[in-house]
Amino acid sequence: RSTDSTHLLPNAMNVCSQDLDQIEVLSVGNADRVVPCRDRIAATDVFLRRVHEPSCGEIDSIRQQFLLHRSLSQSGVVDAHDLILSDGVVSGFTMPAMDGNTLAESGGELQPRELLAVLRDAAMATFSLHCLGYLHGDLTANNVWITGEGTGTEGLLLDLGFATRIGARLTTEIRGTLGHISPEASLGRPLRPAADAYSFGNMLDHCLAFLTDQRTRERLASLVRRCTQETEELRLSDFAVIYSALMRIARECVAPRFPHSRHLLPL
Repeated sequence: RSTDSTHLLPNAMNVCSQDLDQIEVLSVGNADRVVPCRDRIAATDVFLRRVHEPSCGEIDSIRQQFLLHRSLSQSGVVDAHDLILSDGVVSGFTMPAMDGNTLAESGGELQPRELLAVLRDAAMATFSLHCLGYLHGDLTANNVWITGEGTGTEGLLLDLGFATRIGARLTTEIRGTLGHISPEASLGRPLRPAADAYSFGNMLDHCLAFLTDQRTRERLASLVRRCTQETEELRLSDFAVIYSALMRIARECVAPRFPHSRHLLPL
């Protein structure tokens, strides 16, 4: 284990893969996966994101992901701990092991105010990512991690593996999750925040199934329509505005049903 990272990244601890005991086996066929591990040196559990035998382009992607996770760890994105070396080559990085689950797996168990709080956290984290000049590229319910419970429920963005510079084109391959890829990404056009808004809108649409209150469903469905317009120019793409819209839905639709807990809403 070394802190000499002049050939890698500044302020990054380099951990040999041999220092990690994988709690779940990482098979060769899975090129890019997150698995739970035990860091023997630090005596702590971590999540490992690792690429098997990475190419030069994949090494650059790992470095970019690591830096973005580090830069946005206070802005709603899961932190990154250490870079991983395999035979002296950067092959991945570790993240803190956290209690909780993804929005896709546990969203239906949340109260409306908790669900809206998680969605607002994801919107603000995406806004912070955009401020650094990057798009997330794969905003889905599987890439939002839920931690805490009750009024302490929070959402964290996961998986920046498809993060792309704003204005870039996907000329060689279409990346993302089927059903969440924007029309302009499919056509190879320059990508702007509206592409993330389209994915986010489809994630909100997925979350409609978690709501039983008709008024809240209608308000959220209206936001879905604004975020998923086929024409990029007509789409709501400012995530600060999306955050504010989610906050208004929480205030107008959820808080009146819990009149004594308005002050508990994490707005």
